[in-house]
Amino acid sequence: MVTENAGPLTAQLSSLEATDLTLVGGKAASLGRLVRAGFSVPAGFALTTRFFEPWLVHICASAEWRL
Repeated sequence: MVTENAGPLTAQLSSLEATDLTLVGGKAASLGRLVRAGFSVPAGFALTTRFFEPWLVHICASAEWRL
């Protein structure tokens, strides 16, 4: 499982577990699970939900969002 004080912005696929679903979403968590099970998955990383928080705040505050 990936942990940090304020939460990470990215997470390596090889460090993800099924319990990281809310951190990175289903597809990335599943890829992490495959890596840990020994399947051949290209090295990579996932953007976490924390990465997207600033954009969500901005989008939800915009006039276009409230239409």
